[in-house]
Parts: sequence; structure tokens; C-alpha cells
Amino acid sequence: MDQSGCYVFLNQTKNIYYVGQSKNVLKRINQHLNAKGNGDVYADLKYGDKFIIFIVKCAEYELNITEKILIKEFNSYSNGYNKNSGIGGYY
Repeated sequence: MDQSGCYVFLNQTKNIYYVGQSKNVLKRINQHLNAKGNGDVYADLKYGDKFIIFIVKCAEYELNITEKILIKEFNSYSNGYNKNSGIGGYY
């Protein structure tokens, strides 16, 4: 059963991260793995980079703050795949 949460893609090959959030976290991760998410992450997956995916379960009302904290913690905005520092909104 799917639930809300944040997720972290660690590109082990390049040592960079992508952080996202969703009301349906497993469905959203699957979208990234099938070219319906972050294009840069998918391109690196497609060309063979090795990834680990972490899931942080949280309630819907915690998604925005949790995502912001994770983006800052993993430096995925300044040195990663994220295009912003976590402005909110979820899929």
C-alpha cells in the first residue's frame, strides 16, 4: 500500500543526490524510473550509473518541511539534481 513520504536518490557513481516528495511515494519513485520524473536522474540511470533509493515516510502535512531539510542535508540543490531548495508542492 502506497503512502506519503520523501525519497532520496543517491547516484553512487557521481556521489550526488536528488530529493523529492509525494503523497504516493512508491508510485512517484516508479515514475522517475520510467522517464516520467527528473530527466537528469533518468538519463544517468539509463546510461548505467548506480543508484540507491531511500524513503522517508511522513504525513502529508510534513512533506514540504521534510523535503527542505533533506535537500539541505544532502546538498542536492547546490551540488545535485534538485532545481530548487524545496519550494513545496507534491505529486
